[in-house]
Amino acid sequence: MKKRMISLVLALAMCLSLCATVFAEDTACEIVENQNRTNAAKYAKSFIETIYEDRLLDVGVVKEIYDEYDQISGYCVDFNKKNSDYGYVIIKFVDNEPVIAEFCIQQDALNPYEYIINNAEIHNKKVKYLSLSSNEYQVYDINTKSLRSIDGSFLSEADYKKLKKDMKKVQRSQRENNAIVSSDCDMINYSSLDGWTVISDLYEGSVKENDTITYAYYLKYTCQSDITQISRTYGCSVVALCNLMRYYRMRGFDNLPSNLTTLYDNMWAYAGTNSDGGTPNGNEAIAAKNYLKDKGYACSTNSISRNSYSSFKKAIAADKPCILTYGALFNGTNGGHAVLAMGYVDTTSYQYLQVADGWNSNLRYINFNGYNYSRLNGWAITASK
Repeated sequence: MKKRMISLVLALAMCLSLCATVFAEDTACEIVENQNRTNAAKYAKSFIETIYEDRLLDVGVVKEIYDEYDQISGYCVDFNKKNSDYGYVIIKFVDNEPVIAEFCIQQDALNPYEYIINNAEIHNKKVKYLSLSSNEYQVYDINTKSLRSIDGSFLSEADYKKLKKDMKKVQRSQRENNAIVSSDCDMINYSSLDGWTVISDLYEGSVKENDTITYAYYLKYTCQSDITQISRTYGCSVVALCNLMRYYRMRGFDNLPSNLTTLYDNMWAYAGTNSDGGTPNGNEAIAAKNYLKDKGYACSTNSISRNSYSSFKKAIAADKPCILTYGALFNGTNGGHAVLAMGYVDTTSYQYLQVADGWNSNLRYINFNGYNYSRLNGWAITASK
């Protein structure tokens, strides 16, 4: 991706590097940090206005995000509409350039940090917002000296310090492995971000088309923290299938179970998921069809060929939820993921899918053409009574 960054972006990066040289207690640094928050808010709002046609969104709270070196590595920018939560933008820094690493536009959608705080019932305001291990999210509770993660896990202070130490080793290894990179100065090295995020270092253009499946916003989607609560091994394909079934139950398919434990165990078995949470690619559509049939419903699945964004758009416009599975090489390691696609935003610069990604309870956007995928498969699922 080429870097055609506006002056605002350059100012944001410059302010960040300046603040890193001054102690946080200094008045000068406080001024710089305030300026950073201001620039981050402007940058995030500028981005949102290119992919969302409603101009009534206002910037809310801007949080500094810290890395394993206790340095600012990005910002979390909230958005409000008529004093209600309406999504967020996560800005991260890659090669000293700000990029949009994640975003969500949805009524009542909380950013990952507020989600953690609510789930962990952290009532005090003495917290620190972290992003350790690429785009993972954690909240450090200063009062209890403990770390809470978005998956619902808890770490003591000793374990937290060990995690930071381990992440420093990972970062050093990544820097060494990426010491020899393309000499093209117009390229950004995204190795410090994980493979499940939106990446945008430029966003010129405007919205061409957008759509979301009917009643898609009515559902609080199953995510990793829910699986932790029911004491089950996390499987992304199983979660995607659970969200599919929960959506159809909301649409009046009453034979589908309402209990998450029952549904999760059923989908795990139907998908042929192994003990580590891995599901053979393609089993998702077969599992959906067989399970719905066994519950007394008809189901058809239409395969979506690789890189066929138009097919996802067509299915979503027809109110057909889609399961998307994909894989890619990140930091020298093969990875894979499965999500439930429920909407899209097609712009003149990027193609986004709006998905239940398995980590968030709301719908988040992913950049459909943002990666060099090793595999990319999709299925439109149609159920009928």
